[in-house]
Amino acid sequence: MTEQPVPLAALSKDQRTQAYTRFTIIRSALEDGVSQAHVARIHNVPASTVQRWVKRYREKGIAGLADEERSDKGTSRRLPPDAITLVEELVLQTPPRSVAAIHRQVTAIAREQGWNPPSYARVRQIMQSFVPSITASGLAGGRNRLIGMLIPSLTWPLIPDLLRGIADAIENTPYELVLYSVKDEDLERDRSEVISRLLATQLTAGLLAVFPARASQQLTRHYQQGFPVVIIDDQLEQTTPWVGTDNTAGAYMAVRHLIKLGHRRIAHIQGPNEYLASHDRYNGYRQALLDEGITPDPELVLEGDFMPPTGRSCAKKLFELPLEKRPTAIFAATDQMAYGVLSAAEEHGISIPQDIALVGFDDDAPSAHVRPALTTIRQPVYEMGKSGMELLLSMVSSQQRLTQEGRYPARTWHTTGGEGTRDAQHPLPTRILLPTSLVVRESCGANYQITISTSSGEDVLS
Repeated sequence: MTEQPVPLAALSKDQRTQAYTRFTIIRSALEDGVSQAHVARIHNVPASTVQRWVKRYREKGIAGLADEERSDKGTSRRLPPDAITLVEELVLQTPPRSVAAIHRQVTAIAREQGWNPPSYARVRQIMQSFVPSITASGLAGGRNRLIGMLIPSLTWPLIPDLLRGIADAIENTPYELVLYSVKDEDLERDRSEVISRLLATQLTAGLLAVFPARASQQLTRHYQQGFPVVIIDDQLEQTTPWVGTDNTAGAYMAVRHLIKLGHRRIAHIQGPNEYLASHDRYNGYRQALLDEGITPDPELVLEGDFMPPTGRSCAKKLFELPLEKRPTAIFAATDQMAYGVLSAAEEHGISIPQDIALVGFDDDAPSAHVRPALTTIRQPVYEMGKSGMELLLSMVSSQQRLTQEGRYPARTWHTTGGEGTRDAQHPLPTRILLPTSLVVRESCGANYQITISTSSGEDVLS
């Protein structure tokens, strides 16, 4: 007969830490069907020990994993406390370093201070025991106070406003933000490596990922296993909580505005075909034309990569069309590509907006200062950051309440196609789609007035 679970409250702080340390080790064997032998290998624990812990967990729950009297076996009392503290501090430094690098630094400092330098094996032992103990302490008391954030690059135009919204959302909470940026040269590999390193330590309570692209598949797996993840502005269909912009409505608004100004031949420089935003903005462009009885001309749709050089090359092709086929207006899928259009127009002696009207998308900071000032669709970037962080914090809070009650959060259900099936026990993941707005400046030729149109179609003159 199975014994009644031991109350967590009956354990000391050290015993709770020990219990949760062992639980993090055997969890995959309990929940994911991983073999006990595999768990033993990856955690460098004897197979018989893993088997014993699994048996004790099943008989007595998490509290049953704690020893009655905690053993100090395997810890050295010969090293001075400062040496152990030094290793632990080096483990927490960013970027993470290898055992060999930390061992060399500790050895050099030890010799300077007159300590007996620890062996390589001892440094590795301290490192291996330190990370699980931090993790377990956080799990036992619900005290993980780090929120990870993954961004593609600090040089992206939208990052400053996004970070401002995130900072405002986290400012009055007990959490600290850990920021990870990846290099542009190899986004997919770098994102995957950063995510693996970040989550392997289990020091973060949740992760906010900005534009993770194909790495979102890796994030989805962690979300399915109960780890709080929120994605901002991804370019793949998502089954993970997600915050984004209504790209289709924004593009529709931009093209509808050009049609109101009398344009019928409206070209579109779209983004890369593999990105969801490219399809959404093209669909908005196309629908606006169809709703006005205008048949889209495939010759007026060219593909760029969101950046100025492709905007420039695509504009050159449009400008070289025979006059009767040349567009009277261009809708660029990003402001960056619109800047390339402005450059190409100057080279060809084409005046904007007198010869060709131009509208972009994003409302990057330079768009108000280029000449002519760029009419564009403004993304609510600040609100995206703020909403994403608020959503993540609510997920983290919910998970930690369950953990404090001695219940590990159950695996989160997710949709696999379309909208999925909604029921009370398995709700759909949260999806927040924020509205865009139209900022009218000189480049579209609308009497050079500045107006802001909301997604509902209301025009507000400023």
